[in-house]
Amino acid sequence: ILYSSLTALRSDVIANYAFGRSYQRLEQKDFDPAYAQSMHEGTAAFHFNKQIYWPFALLVSLPHWLATTLAPGVSMYVGFIRDCEKAINAIKDGSQDPDNKTSHPTLFHELLQNDVPASEKSVSRLVQEAQIVVSAGTETTAWCLSVITFHLLSNPAILQKLRKELEQAMPDPNKPVPVEKLEQLPYLSAVIQEGLRLSYGLSTRLPRVSPVDVMVFNDGKKDWHIPPGVRLTRPSSSSSSSSSSSSSP
Repeated sequence: ILYSSLTALRSDVIANYAFGRSYQRLEQKDFDPAYAQSMHEGTAAFHFNKQIYWPFALLVSLPHWLATTLAPGVSMYVGFIRDCEKAINAIKDGSQDPDNKTSHPTLFHELLQNDVPASEKSVSRLVQEAQIVVSAGTETTAWCLSVITFHLLSNPAILQKLRKELEQAMPDPNKPVPVEKLEQLPYLSAVIQEGLRLSYGLSTRLPRVSPVDVMVFNDGKKDWHIPPGVRLTRPSSSSSSSSSSSSSP
């Protein structure tokens, strides 16, 4: 239930940031667990889709009832993609006026109003961007918060130390504190950084390519020069548990 509630929270926040509207999943029964399940289904298929994408693209192009029949395991994620498409179309059609609907500019209003190539403003391109923004802004942050909460509850001394720092910075819990002030809290920052290290997003290899410049890496003994266009991959799990990123991983 903790993970579902945090997923609902992050979904509402990122949807408001990206589209100017909230799905109000925090107000739904059991925090809309079907949405969290759809995120899991999408990430579970990531390994296959990364190598062979056309079957998934075909499912997305089919009527929803047919996609559900053929692949019930990923049908909810297909529905999520179509929700992103509806939101993008609403913004492009002008049915959502950012001045009337929100108190802040939204991500996709800004993208459409900026001077970027027309190809970057197509619905299909923006839907791809929406998938990344909403999925990454929901799944990874909800998991990170879940991991942090678990370790805090499992270590009362750490939790007490964090609470003491927060109580000093926020004597009145009902009064908002500027984020700039929170960023200056050393123990809170350490807890967040450790939570990010322990809750790495994808365990698969993540490619990195420098299209123009030569990349230089030093392994402690010599410099390695990687030519432009050469793809490098390394699992985030091994990076996060490496002694080079933490004194006691």
